[in-house]
Amino acid sequence: MPWRSFSYLTSRDALAIAAYLKSLPPIRHAVPGPQPVSAAARFPAMTLVIPGGKKH
Repeated sequence: MPWRSFSYLTSRDALAIAAYLKSLPPIRHAVPGPQPVSAAARFPAMTLVIPGGKKH
């Protein structure tokens, strides 16, 4: 999120953006529930490798 860019918005600009977003129709979608730890990943994931060979 480019929060630094948003820090320069005037109050009037921020209110205009909020009004625009509120004017859009809602999007309906189902949010999946929590998955058990043993469940296989359904999306690519990254593995963090710390120098020295330890994986976390």
